[in-house]
Amino acid sequence: MLSLIVALFSFFWSNAQGRGALTLRRILAGLLDLEILIGLITAALVSVPWGRFIWHPLAMIVAAVFAHLAARRQDRQASWFSALTVVFLLLGFLAARSALA
Repeated sequence: MLSLIVALFSFFWSNAQGRGALTLRRILAGLLDLEILIGLITAALVSVPWGRFIWHPLAMIVAAVFAHLAARRQDRQASWFSALTVVFLLLGFLAARSALA
């Protein structure tokens, strides 16, 4: 949930195109990397039913890819990559919720 808040803040702040927005996008990319690492460790330690749950890790990895692309750019495309990061984070959260329900 923290990553979604940071991603939304990064998206709305990315229109300012300042160094602060770039720093925030880099923090988001690192936070998503950490979340993916923790998720992979947890999945290795706990037997996860991968049937319906596979969409959550896939959406989160795609969100991390877009976050890294946004962190590398400081132009108008960075806001598009930030928006795609938010979209895939929401899809990942919805996929996890539907798999656990």
